[in-house]
Amino acid sequence: MEKAIKPCSICNGLCDIKTVFEPQKKYCVTCTVCGNETDPKPTRNAAINCHNKTSFKSIKSLL
Repeated sequence: MEKAIKPCSICNGLCDIKTVFEPQKKYCVTCTVCGNETDPKPTRNAAINCHNKTSFKSIKSLL
């Protein structure tokens, strides 16, 4: 069972998992409203964990 995906830390919009094909299949979490996305990860759970743990850091990089 997958973990819940937190709302976007920038716009509080809904986030979804996106499949990326860079040499091999990877996943990232992308905001459907503002387009903020995590770095590509090898598994869906790794992408969700990255998004849930580091979502606040993307705000600091924009300020």
